Amino acid sequence: MEEEGKRYSFLIIDDDPEIHSILEVMLSFWGFETIPAYDAYEGIAAAIKRLPVAIILDIEMPEINGPKTLKLLKTIDITKNIPVIVLSGSLDPKRIKYMMSLGAADFLSKPFSHEVFYERVISHLPRKIIEDLKLETKKKF
Repeated sequence: MEEEGKRYSFLIIDDDPEIHSILEVMLSFWGFETIPAYDAYEGIAAAIKRLPVAIILDIEMPEINGPKTLKLLKTIDITKNIPVIVLSGSLDPKRIKYMMSLGAADFLSKPFSHEVFYERVISHLPRKIIEDLKLETKKKF
């Protein structure tokens, strides 16, 4: 059997190294491998090459922002069905509605708690992944 987490990866597309560190700790604890991408170009290439189980996407990034990145991911056949959880420091209802209309699976405001992040992540994963990684027993650190 493959080592836990090697089968299931999360792609993190965010230009903030601190966010990468926080998410990597949480996701690794739950048994996921994390794939770092610090801009849209890296992120889209990694999504195509690695096919993660989900993508965490920041809205505010240089060059190509989150909305444009999400649009691109949703137009590529092999990435269009990967759930994308959008991160933002803003809770602007118009922005949330817009991102959801582009195909985001969820929207999470920064800062966020481990518990809220866990609930949002697990709600977008197939039952098989939850069972394989025994996620229901790994809610807390």
